[in-house]
Amino acid sequence: MQWFGHFAVTRESTHRKGAKALSQFAFVNRDRCWEELEWKGKHGQSPAVVATKLHYFRDLDVLETVENFLEYVPDFWSSDELANSIKDGEILQIDEEYFVDQFLYLMYEENSKDAWHVVEDFLMDGQFSSLCQHLLIHLDEERLLGFLNSLGKLINPTMQCKELTFPCCWLEVLLPGHYDHISLDDLVFLNCVIAKGRQLWRLMNDEEQHEEWGQMEELLKD
Repeated sequence: MQWFGHFAVTRESTHRKGAKALSQFAFVNRDRCWEELEWKGKHGQSPAVVATKLHYFRDLDVLETVENFLEYVPDFWSSDELANSIKDGEILQIDEEYFVDQFLYLMYEENSKDAWHVVEDFLMDGQFSSLCQHLLIHLDEERLLGFLNSLGKLINPTMQCKELTFPCCWLEVLLPGHYDHISLDDLVFLNCVIAKGRQLWRLMNDEEQHEEWGQMEELLKD
């Protein structure tokens, strides 16, 4: 009930989150669903009263009301009011594990086309660099190398990258020609040399970093 309990207190001008959706829908459709609102007091509140005194909604029995809406007001759950209250995704923070499990169920058990379309739209509309930062960290070494190998088959280096105009160009040049016989350690080390060259040089010349330098020598031998 966390989502639907954010009714305005005294001097607040609006409800928030699911409470806003519930109150808006109830007002617009008061002729057929106002009676489904359950109140904690001895008597209910009329639309005219709570329209001017929003904090009276705090007397609403949220649990009983939501249960009534589930049974008797099914169109609320597909309404614009509810959709607008959840479109920013904040509702997912209430129980992330639950929502992830439900989404995976829709994808793999129900094979829901809508769920797969959401995934496809996310991947197609997102920036490649942002997707990599959020998704690649979840891959183990074997899958990460497999992804890079697949990427190598698709990359067609531009002239700027062939001339190594930008530091990131090494990936576009290296992968297409060597994706099938380069190790993940090689890629990580090369990325370190190119992206963090100065820090690596300081590490190699720091006499106090004997252990790290020894590890670096072993890596270079391999």
